[in-house]
Amino acid sequence: MFRKLSYWSHFTVLRRTVAIALMGVWAGYNIIGQFYRDEDSLHWRVMQLWFPIIAWSVLGITMVGILFSLIYWIYVWSKVKKHQIKVDIKIIPAANHYNMRVVVTGLLPPVLGSIRMRSVYANKLSETPVVLYADKEKFFSSKRELSGESQIHLHDRGSHDIWEVQLLCSDMFRFIELPVIMDWQGQLITLAQPVGTNAINAASQTTEEQLHRIEMPRKVEGEYLNYKDFESGDDVRRIVWKVYARTGQLVVRIPEIMDPYASHVYFYTSFYNGFEIPGSANFLKELLNAYKDRLRSSYEGLLSKEYEVRLIPDQMIEDEQLFQAPAAVVKAISLACWQKDIVPSEFVNPKKAGAVCVSSCVPVQELEHLLNQLHESVPVVVVALSGSIPSPLHVNLKSLFFIPEPTPVDGLKRSWLLHPLRKQLQDNETKIIQLLKVRGNTTVIR
Repeated sequence: MFRKLSYWSHFTVLRRTVAIALMGVWAGYNIIGQFYRDEDSLHWRVMQLWFPIIAWSVLGITMVGILFSLIYWIYVWSKVKKHQIKVDIKIIPAANHYNMRVVVTGLLPPVLGSIRMRSVYANKLSETPVVLYADKEKFFSSKRELSGESQIHLHDRGSHDIWEVQLLCSDMFRFIELPVIMDWQGQLITLAQPVGTNAINAASQTTEEQLHRIEMPRKVEGEYLNYKDFESGDDVRRIVWKVYARTGQLVVRIPEIMDPYASHVYFYTSFYNGFEIPGSANFLKELLNAYKDRLRSSYEGLLSKEYEVRLIPDQMIEDEQLFQAPAAVVKAISLACWQKDIVPSEFVNPKKAGAVCVSSCVPVQELEHLLNQLHESVPVVVVALSGSIPSPLHVNLKSLFFIPEPTPVDGLKRSWLLHPLRKQLQDNETKIIQLLKVRGNTTVIR
């Protein structure tokens, strides 16, 4: 159904522009004629001579442009049917937005007309068409390539599946616009954007392979994390008498050691959401966007240290080597989503964790359970999300003089102000702050 509508919405033989232009010419002819109605007047004779010439010239150029656009549309349609056209779409990050770069291979540039490309996504969203043109250096070359770039408005961080690509052929005045629809299986990924810099003082707990020694050995915490059975030769001062009184077994603490291979920081990131309120899907999408942006800032803050950072997500990833490069880690963060199956306390390995990041969507009881398992040296970052959607009552000095550019968040501000999810997050964040006061090495990001 949508495919048929997409054809009909663009196949407009004569637009309103044609009617407005004809009405303008006719009105101008009559208005000027009222002042120079004298047939013996020189102005009247000149007007009678030039008006038909101008009118027929404009009509002739228009008809020639329409004819060329029809021929070019048939040419593009035949190329698509023969699968001789290749479309390459890429996303280029820019300041506070993304640009879409489109390269179409296999087409000659149009004559007395233009060609544009529009992408339609699986959720029925479509972007503003991108004007395609040929470079001046390659206009007469044998390589048939058209390219164009335009700003896109994909707000949500993550993957966006493209269902089809529309090639729109129009004349020079865009009186007509004929589409050629071709299937294009692919997706675009919008990456999370860093928000400031979050410095995290994390220490390595382990390493992946003991092959490369580091210049300065790192302390590996063990005294409060790991225990072993008491053996002959162990220092009796390291016996944990509390464990003996509870279980009757003699265990000793494993002291911390200077490991010359401990150079990796395992960064555990949880996307657990413990709040389920009907009608909050749109809000959760925006909260997820904010969480991804702040999570990327925390990850880049860890990269500024001397260690190698390994991101450990709570979701299945197809490629196990995806988190070896920073660019791939940012991509993995952008593709993550909320989940309700794996709680952080079951997901985080306290013996390997070098840093942990959770959101305020984790209930305070679950966060307390997680903190009881972690050593105090492990930094914990909590991202507060209740203020991610700004209040409609917030007014800054700049907005009094300049109209801000509209964003998809604007439609959520009023309803978010009184939504029950916002109230639950605020109450949970208040309890989390009280909980973190008794524990050091914690950070709350807003």
